[in-house]
Amino acid sequence: MWEAKLNELGYGIYLLTAYTLIYLLIFFWCWFILSSILKADKNEQSKIAKKSLNKEEDRLDKLKNLENFPKLRTKSERILSD
Repeated sequence: MWEAKLNELGYGIYLLTAYTLIYLLIFFWCWFILSSILKADKNEQSKIAKKSLNKEEDRLDKLKNLENFPKLRTKSERILSD
């Protein structure tokens, strides 16, 4: 209905281009917002993990010594032999 009148006036291609650009702009804006939210969440999780590793560094260093924990030695040998 409107398409024929707009084509007669010569505005059809211009409106189509304008609407397409608006939709593309909205799509890329939403994509950028969602990707920044997901990246912020991953960055927050990695910061929490680094803090917890720094807190427990002494305890983890004790676990590296397999001579103190014979059960860990047998498990590590089993894993490495496979």
